[in-house]
Amino acid sequence: MDIEPDMTRAMKTFNRVPRYGTAVGRIMMHEATMLNWQRIERLIESRFEDCITVLIDTEYGPFLEGATVAAEVEAGLMAFLKSQYELLDAICAGTFVPDFMHLKYDFHNIKVFLKLSRGESGAEPMLSGLGSLDTERLASAVEGEGGTLGPYWEGLIRDLKEESDAIDGPGAVDTVADRVFLEKRLAIAGKEKSRLLVDFSRAAIDVANLKTLLRGRVLGKPPEYFADALAAGGRLDRSELVGLAGDPPDRFSARLLATRYGGMLEEVLHSEDRQVRLTSLDRDSDEFLLEKLAGMRRMALGPERIVMYMLKRENEVTLLRVVLMGKLHGVSAPVIERRLSSTYTRGGVQV
Repeated sequence: MDIEPDMTRAMKTFNRVPRYGTAVGRIMMHEATMLNWQRIERLIESRFEDCITVLIDTEYGPFLEGATVAAEVEAGLMAFLKSQYELLDAICAGTFVPDFMHLKYDFHNIKVFLKLSRGESGAEPMLSGLGSLDTERLASAVEGEGGTLGPYWEGLIRDLKEESDAIDGPGAVDTVADRVFLEKRLAIAGKEKSRLLVDFSRAAIDVANLKTLLRGRVLGKPPEYFADALAAGGRLDRSELVGLAGDPPDRFSARLLATRYGGMLEEVLHSEDRQVRLTSLDRDSDEFLLEKLAGMRRMALGPERIVMYMLKRENEVTLLRVVLMGKLHGVSAPVIERRLSSTYTRGGVQV
């Protein structure tokens, strides 16, 4: 009787217990404090002042108490997220999980400084405080001052700068950096040796590539744009997608509908309204990635449970931002509810 596969799984589980056992235990305590749909419905139906009162009894209480204007709400929500990332850094030190989660914020800040270096105004106020890189050292590295961040990040920034400088147009930095971010996050998932994190990262690449493909065609982008913007590593072959960008509309739609993402794209491809198409794509792709997290639930002692919690928390903060900002600006309850992802109305906010 061949027992090797079972032994392999057993050894993987055993190795994860000392590495993630304590971290997952801490995360489970925080999972229990996440907002359920009943409380969210109460927020949607309440006045802004009552929303703050409701949230006082949650983990958001210390961060939102006394908030009365939009700037205070935003500051409180970001301070809460920062506390969650500080927790992550403490309980997952020595693993690749903090790198996996911080990476998008580091790339965001890199984009801000690269845009400033190109003379694109209005970027500095958008710096994120959730990255792992010191922003002063990051600014120096973008200016070409060596020895501030180390060879890996300095080399990456140099490559991003050279590649974006070779592209005409104000969106060059976003085009290059967004692609490289997705590829680097997939590489981190591979280093963590988590099949589910790899699958999630590959799905995120596919979703981003499809959004880039559709938006690029709507905006009439030239073929070379897609070669710069589409990321490698997804389930959908990058070179095929680049070739698909120049196909006539009927063939383009037929080939996309034949992919594993056809169901997600059907409404988008069949709508004649450009705005409906792009809005529908954003909503459906966000929901698709949230649903991909469901598979992480069964991984009780690995990094997947931790990543799932962090991503769910980030989505919860986004939900609260929609609700609270809507209340401050006099948006009605039905409109606020329509703006929320239907994933939440199915109870998806709970872990």
